[in-house]
Amino acid sequence: MTPGLRWSGLRRGLVGMTLVAVLIVALAMVQQRSSPESFLARHVQLQVKLDALRRADSEWTVQILGVQAGLAGNYDPLSHAADAMTAAQFAAAADALALGVPAGTSALAQLHAAVEIKAQAAERMKSERAILANSQRFLPTLVDQIATELRQRRRRAGQNDDAQAALDAVNVVARAMLRSVSHPENSAQFRLDEALVDLRQVRTRRGALRDLADRFELLDVHAFAVLQHRERLRLASRTALNAPVMAAVDAIEAEVDGMLRDRLAQARRYRAHLFVLATLLCAVSVYAVAGWWRSYRALGAANAGLERQLEETRRLMHHAAELQDEAARDPLTGLANRRVVEDRLEHALHLAERHATALAVLFVDLDGFKAVNDRHGHATGDLLLVDVARRLRGQVRDADTVARLGGDEFVLILESTDEAGAKRVADAIIAELRSIDHIESHPVAIGASVGVVTWRPQAGAVPAATLLRRADAAMYEAKRAGKARYALAVLDDAQA
Repeated sequence: MTPGLRWSGLRRGLVGMTLVAVLIVALAMVQQRSSPESFLARHVQLQVKLDALRRADSEWTVQILGVQAGLAGNYDPLSHAADAMTAAQFAAAADALALGVPAGTSALAQLHAAVEIKAQAAERMKSERAILANSQRFLPTLVDQIATELRQRRRRAGQNDDAQAALDAVNVVARAMLRSVSHPENSAQFRLDEALVDLRQVRTRRGALRDLADRFELLDVHAFAVLQHRERLRLASRTALNAPVMAAVDAIEAEVDGMLRDRLAQARRYRAHLFVLATLLCAVSVYAVAGWWRSYRALGAANAGLERQLEETRRLMHHAAELQDEAARDPLTGLANRRVVEDRLEHALHLAERHATALAVLFVDLDGFKAVNDRHGHATGDLLLVDVARRLRGQVRDADTVARLGGDEFVLILESTDEAGAKRVADAIIAELRSIDHIESHPVAIGASVGVVTWRPQAGAVPAATLLRRADAAMYEAKRAGKARYALAVLDDAQA
């Protein structure tokens, strides 16, 4: 073989080896870029954080509505919800940045601004609610003092006309104030404003009441404080509730979904490049073609396996959530069942001890339910239980717990409720269930025997089972006393 032929063969060999090496390196690089598994895993992680952010915002909104309605005993739950929202925001932002979302993107800035707006509005609500509550506590006492003084003056000679006119104006202010509390719409606020103006005119015309000027001025100050700070509270709550937190979360999610689509499209493009490189490599080496084919098959299997795994994970999570919800509810009435009663009662006792508030447990047993079953059948009895459950829920607040223990026995857990409140609820339940006279076309006559037990902070820590036993015993006491009534037991420091 001549040196020219040897050099030509060597050159072809070197070129072929170089080409094979370059194609192999290019093939490896393209194969790595065409694999979206790591991006999908981070995308799923970010979706979890965004869902947690939505839940935190919903809980924050619930607490804000409680402050707006005056239902919050203190502001700890609102502060905790705000802290949880801030933590969820930073966690979601960190995952979004790790996924490749630009730090200066408008969606992240919008989320930060919306959370800041909501947090500032919530803080304003706390201060406005505190000032409003102070004036609302002070006004009834002041109105009563002024009215008492005016009644006394009305009986004195020579002052009855002045005192009567002022007393009528004060009574109008009191009624307008009560209406503004129960109906906080603009018309009620306007009536209170008009009543205060009328009272000021009466004072101006009636010069004999100058010695009460200080009290009237104090009434003006607090009444106008109620008007002013209720309006500020309304505006702050509107600002908090209209903060576009969810819109910002949706914008982040849309941007991340767009990145996912781009990444998948990029993966598809790289797979096309992968096919071209593999074809070229096949012309150089059959082994390379076989290796590319094995790699491509493995990649397709990995993608398919990931999709199946994600689908199976979603199915299992959904099934687990359904099972958990079914395990906690009575299948007939949809109320909480016996399994969760003690857990909720323990939780309610813990909150009552922490906030030093009273707690009431009502044990309800239906009178005459067996006769309905015997006369009309179990299907009618089941319909009756469903109707009773609906009526019991209608007698309590959303935060209270209504549960069915089984048969015709129900338990109600009333948080922040003292003996007087528990008695009112018991009377309402007895009257409500007594009014049931028909189920479908069947006449029925039932009543309710209610055992009421209340816990006071002086009693200290008490097991939930003890409260349930005391309520059960009180119910049987009501049965023995003639049914269709309630019996009360109080747990205090003397009985703990």
